Amino acid sequence: MSKRANFLGICGVLLVVFGQLTNLLVPEDLYRIGLLHTVLGLILLVIYFVRGGVGSLKASASDPSMRRIWDLVLYTIAVFGVVIVVNILATRRSYFRYDTTEAHVYTLAPETQSVLEHLPGKLEIRGFFLGGKVENGALRDLLGRIANGSDRVSLEIIDPEKQITLLDRFGITAADTLHFSLDVGGNIRTAKISRTLNEEEIVNAVKKLMRGDARTVYYLFGHGEREIEKSTDRSAYTFLREAVEGENLTLRKLILGSGAQVPKDGVALMIAAPTHALLEGEREAIVEYLKNGGRAILLNEPRTTPDIGEIAKSVHISVGENVVLDQQNRLYGAGGGVGVEPIINSFARHPITENFKQAIIFTTTSTATALAPEIEGAHVSDLARTGEHSWAESDLELLFNKAQSALDDRDIRGPVSVAAAFEGPKGEGASFHGSRVVVLGDADFVSNGSIAQLFNRDFFLNALNWVVGEEGGVTIRARTLRESKQGLTRSQFSEVFLLTAILLPELLLLGGLGIWWKRRN
Repeated sequence: MSKRANFLGICGVLLVVFGQLTNLLVPEDLYRIGLLHTVLGLILLVIYFVRGGVGSLKASASDPSMRRIWDLVLYTIAVFGVVIVVNILATRRSYFRYDTTEAHVYTLAPETQSVLEHLPGKLEIRGFFLGGKVENGALRDLLGRIANGSDRVSLEIIDPEKQITLLDRFGITAADTLHFSLDVGGNIRTAKISRTLNEEEIVNAVKKLMRGDARTVYYLFGHGEREIEKSTDRSAYTFLREAVEGENLTLRKLILGSGAQVPKDGVALMIAAPTHALLEGEREAIVEYLKNGGRAILLNEPRTTPDIGEIAKSVHISVGENVVLDQQNRLYGAGGGVGVEPIINSFARHPITENFKQAIIFTTTSTATALAPEIEGAHVSDLARTGEHSWAESDLELLFNKAQSALDDRDIRGPVSVAAAFEGPKGEGASFHGSRVVVLGDADFVSNGSIAQLFNRDFFLNALNWVVGEEGGVTIRARTLRESKQGLTRSQFSEVFLLTAILLPELLLLGGLGIWWKRRN
């Protein structure tokens, strides 16, 4: 048998191997490279065996040089086999993965992980997608990470065209829909979402199931407070209301009036920088509500009414008649040249700020400082402080009318507190028993124009969740920023993978083998 036939036999084996690798690893082999490789390889093997390949194999068993050639082929196949197994494991098992992206776009958000850890029962997720396949790769990976995130989560992808009976059973009216079923002590709670299928919407749906019916947070209105409904104004709270609703809480307007009481069916009261003074009876009703275990989140704004400060006094938190300036921010051109937008990344130890290592930015904020509590068993603490280069400017007329400021003896040197929290005593019957209050020196930082800056939304929602007693909701939420990558279609990925992972290694191997064979003979 000729040596050329032996060479064709080796090439045939390699072509068949690379053809099968192409069929296995390339999602869309548009050019039929795998088929062509396999057919050509089989033709070469047929020629090899027709020209005495069986006898050649027997002779090769005793020929050291031929054994080295076949060893090379077998080693190549083994290496590719190991690579394939490793990639399959990395794809199907999350513990083989490591997210190297700077923003951790392939890692579940801390909020998602917290929700999965606090599931009160078994969660079944059913995805209804045409063909039984999730074409969106990012969504497919996300669902896989969520399913692997807890032993209490199960995931099933259903083809609505093949399992029509399930559509009526689960109330599915369109494809690309996720149905959630949570078993809480035998009580099955269900929800479904469609169209916008991302991590934030999925987590919000699960949180609503965990909490049951949405609870009400009353929003004091009628004193020039910001609008929370259908307003695109930058100072409005439309986006804040949507964020609160994402926590399965309903933000409802409350017009109190003199002689009225704060409704007891709400879980908290929110007051945000009224521009017209509250009636004396309204302030008294709010303080009485807090004394009876009420919960509130109060947002002040410099140069508005003193009502927030007056109410905060009842829980031993001082709201200053000042504006916090930051010299460091001024050096970098922040705050319109007067440094009124301090960036805050220093937080006290508190359940609201536990594991919160991000930064927030306030706009024209006053100080909000914890005082020594006079109520036995109560706890008052600062939450967020500005940097060492900041101070609380007390001469507001000079600051706002002439855009001038200077640190003097009347001002408070930084760091200064701009947020504080109060928690009432635990004992039954005590004044302020069970009360929780958070006071923030700024109301603009969660307006439509500012809520998306840095981690403003997360900080406010953490504070609100703590106020209403939902410590499980105190965390960092999923980032909605666009990933810093250029997406490839399935066909483009196939072409790139085919060229770089199949054809180039194959050409190098065959070329090297050909040169070696020619020199040997």
